[in-house]
Amino acid sequence: MNPSGNYHSAEMQVVMDLPADDPLAVAMIASIVQLPQLQPEYVVPIQLAILRNEMGRVTGHTDREIGLPLTKELSQALLDRDFKKVKDLLRVVADLPSDLIVRPKPDVVNDRLARIGKFLDWYGQVTPASGQGESIRIRRLAYLSTILSEEGISAGRVRFLINGIIWRPGYTPEQTNSLVDQAAEILVGSLSVLEKKEARRDQVALMGPELQRLSKEYEVRGRKAPEGDIRVSVFDHDDNLMFMRTKIALFEKGTHRILEVSTGDWAKIRGQLGKPGAWENFEIDPNPTTGSFANFNNDSIVDEMKELMASKTPETWQGKSLTDFMRERAQGYPVKILTARGTDPRVAIQAYGVFDDYVFNRTGVRLPPLQEADFKGVGGAGDPAQAKAESLGAELDETQRLLRLPENAGKKASLGFSDDDSGNAGTMVDYVKRNAAQNRWPDVKTVVLYTGDSEDYPYPKVSVVENGGQVRTPRSGPERYLAPQPFSVSTGTRIAEVASDAVSKVTGAVKGICEAACRLVRPLQQVKPKGDPHKPAQ
Repeated sequence: MNPSGNYHSAEMQVVMDLPADDPLAVAMIASIVQLPQLQPEYVVPIQLAILRNEMGRVTGHTDREIGLPLTKELSQALLDRDFKKVKDLLRVVADLPSDLIVRPKPDVVNDRLARIGKFLDWYGQVTPASGQGESIRIRRLAYLSTILSEEGISAGRVRFLINGIIWRPGYTPEQTNSLVDQAAEILVGSLSVLEKKEARRDQVALMGPELQRLSKEYEVRGRKAPEGDIRVSVFDHDDNLMFMRTKIALFEKGTHRILEVSTGDWAKIRGQLGKPGAWENFEIDPNPTTGSFANFNNDSIVDEMKELMASKTPETWQGKSLTDFMRERAQGYPVKILTARGTDPRVAIQAYGVFDDYVFNRTGVRLPPLQEADFKGVGGAGDPAQAKAESLGAELDETQRLLRLPENAGKKASLGFSDDDSGNAGTMVDYVKRNAAQNRWPDVKTVVLYTGDSEDYPYPKVSVVENGGQVRTPRSGPERYLAPQPFSVSTGTRIAEVASDAVSKVTGAVKGICEAACRLVRPLQQVKPKGDPHKPAQ
């Protein structure tokens, strides 16, 4: 229902057809009607609520510290294109007292107001008045406040927001692009300088031009993968796609003292546990809730992902396979995640939604969303490497099955897997070799990419396993699709041409909810609400 494409907006609407005197219907109507009567201070028209909130973001106030009369006056000035009055009223708002402990410094607020003033002067000249439709709508002021108050905002996001402010149906792309650049110069300075700074350290920003091109081609194809052979990509997550902050707990024998190590360190030392040397007295505890990998089996990945996306040093969390992960998805090819984490797939998809928002904010490209079926975690398995190999075998089985469908006659198929752990990657090659020698996947070529740096890895870093079990290095051309590829960065202007992306379908449909509700509902009793009754409703 919500076309923003943000996973937070995914929703399911249930329609219940109830008699007017049904207890549930009566109670729902009463709750809607009575709430404004109980808390009238929160009954604010949505446009004014947005305007008041956005003014507070710019000047450092809570929404209720800005009175409604002042908000209405500013709203009318915007609709009337009386930009001098808008600037005067914003100054009045900035001078209001506030109880906020953390507020922007006065010079920061003054700079924001000065930039808004220059922008309004420019806007009044380049967009002649032609009725209310040409005025700055209240929601567009939200874009201005975001540009000026969001710390570390990217060039791609600035372009997208400005485009939302100045775009008009009659403008050509060239006119829109020129106006976007002019407005950006007023609000944030040179976008080309900002883009160059981002490109030096952010793989996502570097991928912007390529992702935009691939996304356009994907839309032209009707949101389908390119015609031709079947191609599936499977990625390990930790230290391959992203360097997470999740720690593995090692336990000292006898004392049970805990030593936490990163996933990268774990990949290097796990074969040394219990053997003579530095790790002789350490072991792992397999308990899924309190043991060594407990942090990989809970919901912390969503919060961790948010922390990573807010980092000012993206090069510290972006893994070697991240560009391929984005490239394959942008083209519409099937992409799977195969990880030793035991995260609930529903939670994992939320985490990847956070990353997708990051990509959108940096490039203006909304990647096709991952589904729960695209995530497979083997947390809790006695031998995670073997469990991952068997899961990959099941994926190869499915690819072989698809290849034999009539509509795929004459096609070829390839499946690529990448992992940073030499033990996992080596086990994967061994497993595929053994099964390929038995003709299990006669028509599927498998590519295993090892992205770690161990010198003891027994196979080529990019290993092609053919039917019969032979392992070789890749030939040039499409066979290297999973290996890291160079990409160029356009020195010209990058314009994020954004189309609303339909929100993904909500899974787990509820059946018979209307009938069940009508059958089971009973007269509702008035009960005392839990929590503090004086706390404002949210």
